[in-house]
Amino acid sequence: MKFEQPKFPPADEEALPQKQYTRRGFLKFMGAAAGVLAAKRLEAGVGGLAKPEINQSILKKPAIEDQIRIERSEQKEKVEVTPEYDRKLERILLSMPTRNKEKDDELEHKKLIYRTFHDLLIKLPAYSQIEIIVNENEADYAKEVLRVLELECEDGVRLLDRVNWHLIKEDTEVDQWAQDFGEAIKTNGRENFLIPMEFDEKKFFPKDVKRNRARKKLLKEYFSGPDTIQADFYFDGGNVSFDQTPSGLRVFIGYNDIFYTVANYQAKGINISLEEAAKKVSRQFGGAEIIVMGNKEQKDVCYHIDQSFVMLGGGVAAMSQCTDNPQSPVAKQLRYQKSQLESLGYKIIEIGHSLEELENSYTSVNAIPFIDKITGERKIIFPVFPGEISPDKYNKKVIDEADLQGKASSAFIAYKSAGYMPIPVRDYANINKGNTHCISNVLAGLENKSKIAA
Repeated sequence: MKFEQPKFPPADEEALPQKQYTRRGFLKFMGAAAGVLAAKRLEAGVGGLAKPEINQSILKKPAIEDQIRIERSEQKEKVEVTPEYDRKLERILLSMPTRNKEKDDELEHKKLIYRTFHDLLIKLPAYSQIEIIVNENEADYAKEVLRVLELECEDGVRLLDRVNWHLIKEDTEVDQWAQDFGEAIKTNGRENFLIPMEFDEKKFFPKDVKRNRARKKLLKEYFSGPDTIQADFYFDGGNVSFDQTPSGLRVFIGYNDIFYTVANYQAKGINISLEEAAKKVSRQFGGAEIIVMGNKEQKDVCYHIDQSFVMLGGGVAAMSQCTDNPQSPVAKQLRYQKSQLESLGYKIIEIGHSLEELENSYTSVNAIPFIDKITGERKIIFPVFPGEISPDKYNKKVIDEADLQGKASSAFIAYKSAGYMPIPVRDYANINKGNTHCISNVLAGLENKSKIAA
């Protein structure tokens, strides 16, 4: 069956349908068949984090006024990381999720891919090189989807001419969370791609072992070239952020990654403290300063720091704020993280979110800041959600400031006040608890030496 350009589903004009969004509200937002597909995936636990059962006696948790902070130290290796706000978006990695042949209809899966990546691909700079990982059995119809999408591009550059396809073997599943695959770094001037340590599946993600076995296999088999480095700590790329300060590199890492690193070592029969786990992160990044964000487990709401804040450079960060339920766990978590950043001297621009918006991963700070290499202008691609676009403008090929309302309009103003040109994109990844930043990985510095560029 020929794939034709699907219409965007009507915007959900109602308020968020409480916690039934993934089963009810999403049917309006995405279309009934695609909504059923998403609901099935959510029922399978895709994207969820489960707390590992570890010996709590070895975890010395800091008090609320304390935090785990590792000061800079001298190391033999020089490690460089370009903060996202200084990257030029010359190369971006995307990952097309593998279809479950037993459950997912092919046509609806094509629509899901189209809607997930539509706005992001259209809004990328014309010079961006696009690296796409896809299962080899699905490459043809992924290309078919992009050919349809290409008809909407207005930058004069053929979309498909800018894509490098990376085909994964049939028996290796791929998910859409490219941000979590790893981080682009330089070690002593050599370009590397840093991937997480292997995790013990008995301790991690018991609700979705199959998916994480697939992730483990993908990292091991695909990201395995000579320029790939495996970290000695666990991390998801969405739970790590970087800032360049006058004193050097500062690394922010979410509490969960430190917590899971401790659990992973315990599974191997090695007991380490949270602070010792953080020191491993520091050594990996050449003795960088480490700030562990939060002082307790990050729950399912804002479970990665890229849903809590985005670094904008110049000592400024944009941050989610829970405006209507200040005693909720996520509101307390965000306030604690805000106090951490403010104690370091950061100016915080808060973007108000309701608790329901946060619970449904309608997070406006899950964004991609970059410098336009042609104009030198700072720009930021940020996600827009149901109810944040004027209903009569919902099917426009490209949305802009005039089409926004509510929180999206506030986010646009906030980013503009920080000196950025905001670029709004319709977001569909939120059905699996992620957003625009989660489905992308800007490969700063990696040119043709890494396997990802093969």
